[in-house]
Amino acid sequence: MPQRRVRLSSDPVNDKEQPAVVFGQRGKLRTEGPFLEMLNQFAEKLQSCDELVVVGYSFRDDHINEYLRTWLNGPQQRHIVVVDPGFPQHNQREDFRWELVAYLRGRPDPNGLPTRLTIVQENAQACLARVLTTEWRSEVPPAPQPPAVGA
Repeated sequence: MPQRRVRLSSDPVNDKEQPAVVFGQRGKLRTEGPFLEMLNQFAEKLQSCDELVVVGYSFRDDHINEYLRTWLNGPQQRHIVVVDPGFPQHNQREDFRWELVAYLRGRPDPNGLPTRLTIVQENAQACLARVLTTEWRSEVPPAPQPPAVGA
């Protein structure tokens, strides 16, 4: 039976296949379409790394956020870098962005571990090449103060 598929090209410059743009709103996780497989691949790849650089994500997808929660509750060396000139933008308890700030930067670590969240309040064009190197962390300005957890 015919079936549409989205696949990763091994040679995107010379590939003659029709390009695909994957986007969605509500109800993305249906049995048809690429979203379930993409979510599974994301979860698998996420577990194999200790640092995640986030660019262009609003933190409003509960499915993704739950995988991020699980990942961040893993080994303490895991670290997330958010590149966003306006992060965290909202001051609402139920907002996942402020949850990240409150739990990962909101209080000093009793074991002296470094912060697990770095916020780079610049646009991606200005800083992405620098962020993807190892020397950049000493240049990052302090993040905004989170709301009190449990207050």
